[in-house]
Amino acid sequence: MSSEFVESLPSQIRDIMNIREIIRDEKRGCITLILDPSPDVLTYHGEPHGGYISLISMVSAELAATHLLKEEEILVVINHSVNFLKHVEVYNQEVDIESCVLSKGERVIYIETKIRCRGEDIAQALTSFITEKRY
Repeated sequence: MSSEFVESLPSQIRDIMNIREIIRDEKRGCITLILDPSPDVLTYHGEPHGGYISLISMVSAELAATHLLKEEEILVVINHSVNFLKHVEVYNQEVDIESCVLSKGERVIYIETKIRCRGEDIAQALTSFITEKRY
């Protein structure tokens, strides 16, 4: 499912994310993406742009929530909130994103995402989705 999900993304998003590896931890309800950010998404100081952080955290959260869906369901984002914690230069560094299911109700799913570089937390996000029937 992970590779199918990534392939279903628009090519520009796949290209800008530059996903090197996807690790799923079913027991914890988490997905980890290892990215190699291109210089195109970095500020002139070498830090990932806030728009890039928002994008990768949203896609990672969606990937974590997607495996909870039934065949006839789709996800709709209710809220996506990102807290930027630290500026870290990432030239030639991988970025790790871990998204974990915090809770799943009958229709609402909450995902927590942590973005790290060189073991340092650079951002965290909370995303909530509602499931809808596919038409």
